[in-house]
Amino acid sequence: MNYLEQALNVLSLNFRPNDVDGSMTAASAAYLLRRLVGDFEKFGFLKFRDVLEELERLGQIKTGSNSKDAYSFRILSSSSSQEKNISRALSKRLRSDVWFAFVRTDQNGRCFINRLSGEVLNNCESSPSHDWVEVKVIDPTWEKANATKFLSEHQIFEQEILDSLDDPRWYVTFTQRLSMKKPDYAFEWKRQRSLAIIDAVLEWATENDVSKSLLFETEPLPAPKQIFRRSGRGEEVQSGNLRATLLRVIGKLSDEELMQIRLPAYELVAELRPDLLK
Repeated sequence: MNYLEQALNVLSLNFRPNDVDGSMTAASAAYLLRRLVGDFEKFGFLKFRDVLEELERLGQIKTGSNSKDAYSFRILSSSSSQEKNISRALSKRLRSDVWFAFVRTDQNGRCFINRLSGEVLNNCESSPSHDWVEVKVIDPTWEKANATKFLSEHQIFEQEILDSLDDPRWYVTFTQRLSMKKPDYAFEWKRQRSLAIIDAVLEWATENDVSKSLLFETEPLPAPKQIFRRSGRGEEVQSGNLRATLLRVIGKLSDEELMQIRLPAYELVAELRPDLLK
């Protein structure tokens, strides 16, 4: 899950209007995301406003000025078609257990997903409780029709490739034979198949009131890049030791020199008056 996905999930779950017009200020959102997700600068955004504007471009929020002329936003309710576009734009990947729950046709018994936790249960005789929703396995006939359409669109007429659709593990054989003809074909087919399955799963989740964010992979935040600086002795100082080095230097400065140090206004306000950011 990339930064925008995480930001959207956090803002959606913690959205608290703090103005009479029902909006939430960008300052409050920035404070929230710094604490729960991380600094947006580490993910390529120069300003927090850029984060909100990108989410607005994806159709997830609406930005503007509130009644006090402060930059604010509202969460929008996405339509099914918007969610499909967003899943493409953010390059989401279904969890592997969710993926197999929807594409495997050789399962014994029924499969259910918990609408509150996203947990998958296989080989069930019946639903454990009302919080569990039965998975609607994707019809392989529909998938093979998509594969045949792919061959037609790319003018691929080899009988060996077409015959691979009759293989019990056609999804493997078909991709392998496409790759033998041209690796780019295999890559494009896998991409199209993934998007089609994601769309089908999103539609199922909407129909069954299942939280969509629970169905996708989450990834740990990337570690901050290692920063190197030259110390006074000409040796390189790695980011792990940089803080200690700076603190030693700061300890040698006079009060007048300390007053000349430039600090990020956000961090100063967060330390002295965090109430102003709520």
